[in-house]
Amino acid sequence: RTAIARHDGRDVLQVESGFGFRRDVTFQDGTFDFDVQLTDRRSFVYLYFRAESDTEREEIYLRPHKSNLPDAVQYAPVWQGRSAWQLYHGPGGTAAAGFEPGAWTHVRLVTQERSAAVFVGDMTAPVMVVPRMAREPRAGYIALGGFLPRAVPGEGPIARFANVVVSPGHVPY
Repeated sequence: RTAIARHDGRDVLQVESGFGFRRDVTFQDGTFDFDVQLTDRRSFVYLYFRAESDTEREEIYLRPHKSNLPDAVQYAPVWQGRSAWQLYHGPGGTAAAGFEPGAWTHVRLVTQERSAAVFVGDMTAPVMVVPRMAREPRAGYIALGGFLPRAVPGEGPIARFANVVVSPGHVPY
């Protein structure tokens, strides 16, 4: 379930499993900022961007259960609904980032042509630079969301998103 809710005095996109799409927002190159509140449950929390359709897109995702491990953040292109995550590991594909359960963490994605930089918490140094994204750069819509693998214990949202700001054309990195 995905819903708009009120939490910590903020309007949030609250995700148990699913996505919130903004098909009316066009994004290719620029900056995508948001705050996210995560749990330590095994989950995958996504940012879809440059989505041409629900099956053709780029994605960055967070693995909060892998906080501070080398694959806590990952980039993957998606073709025909299939993520190519298996091909993107190490520098330019995965990176370490720390996530504190229940705390609000700022995340920023900066894209320009085929490159991307992902910032988590600290906005001065990216945790990951993707020097060459796999898909041809094309404008598309965005989405935020996530899912739990089967049989993960616990209840309630895996992520809450707030303060989402999309700045097409603004490339500060």
